Amino acid sequence: MRLYRVIERNDPAFDLTYDHPDREPVPSLAGVRSYLTDPLWIPVRDFQLEVEDLPPLPDATRAAATTSDTAYTLELPIPVAGGAAFSFRRGGAVADLAREKLSGRPAAFPRGERWKLGPLSDIIEDPVAYDVTVTFGVPPDSMVRPLTLTFNPVVRLVNAAPGGPFEARKDHPLALNIVGGTAPYRADAPVSPPTRRRR
Repeated sequence: MRLYRVIERNDPAFDLTYDHPDREPVPSLAGVRSYLTDPLWIPVRDFQLEVEDLPPLPDATRAAATTSDTAYTLELPIPVAGGAAFSFRRGGAVADLAREKLSGRPAAFPRGERWKLGPLSDIIEDPVAYDVTVTFGVPPDSMVRPLTLTFNPVVRLVNAAPGGPFEARKDHPLALNIVGGTAPYRADAPVSPPTRRRR
């Protein structure tokens, strides 16, 4: 990129004029402000811009994961045009997912944004994957970046015998193995299945 200025022979920067009443008029120099015969080209500064492509979204090469009751924080390299820049698909169908712009900028991207995706409003029993698409810019000058976001259930029942029933008998009690989290564990939950009364 080059910054320069072209000065014409009648540029206001010059003050060579012959319109003074005490001077003998020179017809060939009437209205001329300089002795230039051609425009003068003056370079001011040359510099080079290096343009890089938008980087892949964090965790784009592997499925980012979080639990269904926790939002995932997505860091973007540059701002996007609001929540409409996000699109979601779940199992191939168009889906919706809560999103909110967070204050503050990512340390890795001083001009970027931080967004909160999720949490899910419903309880899930198995992992659910969302295909997330983020659009930067405005068409036709836009760029799309994908991300796979997986929500894992807070509690998941895994049967040691695949396909078998979940049964608890006197001689075969159920065993509860908790993976993750921090003890002590609690059995209460904000949402629980309805109970039936026996008559």
